[in-house]
Amino acid sequence: MACSGRLATAQQFAEFWCDPSPPLTPDEQATIERALDMASADVYSAMSASGQCDCTLAGWATNYLAKLAIIDGAVLQYCPCRRVLASVEDKRMWLDWVSNELLAIRKGDLAVCDGATGNDFPSIAIAEMALTSFNAARILRNRYLRSL
Repeated sequence: MACSGRLATAQQFAEFWCDPSPPLTPDEQATIERALDMASADVYSAMSASGQCDCTLAGWATNYLAKLAIIDGAVLQYCPCRRVLASVEDKRMWLDWVSNELLAIRKGDLAVCDGATGNDFPSIAIAEMALTSFNAARILRNRYLRSL
């Protein structure tokens, strides 16, 4: 997945926050899409900081990233349906939640890539032992190549 594009649609935003039964007006849709574009940039910057842009997303990650963008978009923009995040306290609560989630992605504590990734994935490293002079030379060569 390349880190570009909108993570959620205006219809998903409306279904999450508003009553989706009346269709969105073109002005409402444009307002929501602008907010989702800005929110998607926030999510992509966190993913980019942890090297998670060029990977295959985990099965759950698509919906999770859409949810992050939807909530962040509502914090950034006044919702046109006028029923969500009316108070400053609501916006502050959701902003804190989004900020914590983005920080977890940025630090690698929350890996959205498929497979064995993330800081919490167990790994084992074993020190190489130079039992012969040939093995010592190989270890030094590999160390040099890794430092390039």
